[in-house]
Amino acid sequence: MVWWNSAWKLVFSIYMLVLDLIVVFYLMSFLYLFIIAVPFGRWVLVIFLWFSITKCFSGSFTLMYLGNDWDPLYFGGFGT
Repeated sequence: MVWWNSAWKLVFSIYMLVLDLIVVFYLMSFLYLFIIAVPFGRWVLVIFLWFSITKCFSGSFTLMYLGNDWDPLYFGGFGT
């Protein structure tokens, strides 16, 4: 593999990770405003935060763009 192809994948994955974190932050902000008056709302927020962080860093949003060189769960994309 050519080195700039790997570098492009790494830069793109970092860019997608930053976008994912921004989206998670805004979703959490709106969710917190929505559930602030709901009983047990703090537990719902904690569960949502845990789910968002684990999904964000498990690679389901970012590593699928890296291809099979980086992500063992990537099997060639759709339709293959």
